[in-house]
Amino acid sequence: LYTVAALPPGSRKSPVFSSMTEPISEVEKALAEKLMPEIITLRVDKKAAEDQAARAADQLAKASIDEQEGARHVAHSAALAAAAIEVPAEPQLFVDDITPEKLAAMIAEQGGAMAGLSAESEIFNVIAGRYSSTPNLNVFLKSHAGDAMRVNRQSRAAETVERPALTLGICTQPGALAEFATIPGAGDRGLLARFLFTIPESNIGERETEPEPADPTAHLAWDAKLKTLILSMRDLAEPIKLTLSPQADALRQAVSADYEVMMGEGGRLAGMRDWASKAVGTMARIAGLLHLAEHLTKGHTVPVAE
Repeated sequence: LYTVAALPPGSRKSPVFSSMTEPISEVEKALAEKLMPEIITLRVDKKAAEDQAARAADQLAKASIDEQEGARHVAHSAALAAAAIEVPAEPQLFVDDITPEKLAAMIAEQGGAMAGLSAESEIFNVIAGRYSSTPNLNVFLKSHAGDAMRVNRQSRAAETVERPALTLGICTQPGALAEFATIPGAGDRGLLARFLFTIPESNIGERETEPEPADPTAHLAWDAKLKTLILSMRDLAEPIKLTLSPQADALRQAVSADYEVMMGEGGRLAGMRDWASKAVGTMARIAGLLHLAEHLTKGHTVPVAE
């Protein structure tokens, strides 16, 4: 999902944002601590293997004609052994200020999934071309649709991510939305149509200045559910496939038919067909996420209910 909540300055969105993302940061830290011994071991092994391959290549270069065949076999074997050692990237679950090129690389490094979460509008500036002077929309378009993405990196061979999955959760100011809409290509290439926007009515001037603390059980429940979801799904070999119950699928079909009519000439959604054409799919995405949150570790074994 790509979501944007726009609130004026002083709305206290940053503390809420921090509270919502804190469990993700805690899981990220725990994953890094768990995997660090393996990562360090593989780094050392790969460095040693690369050094050995380099020495073997030097020996091949210096070998006499009679020695070249054997030296070539040793050098090739050493190079293949070094290349076979894959060092996993340190776990990272979300990013904030990052170039599109680096974001694509991180999606590849992290197994095809990444989140961009921010209490500011920096991601819009990145999309607009802060680091490249020209907008770079591809990673944001493909990672919402799940279209295969080819990632080129300096230190490694090009890699194809078959079904990239990016989540964007952004809190920003209403004025930033107008700037976002002016990014060249954001409208006609369908980037704006991928977002869910909410602009809540501001309650500044009517708030309790000394409010009651938030219910701690709600925080604990959020913390536990989010951590369970991340840890139970992060290392699955294959993506989960959700199924709809017959009643849920009938509802999906009915909504799809309704939206098709509303997108027709003179219909309620005729002026925003690009967004409306994705709305039924977005409904299914939201339903799937709520379904997984409800069933946690066994959501893929239970059909999504109406």
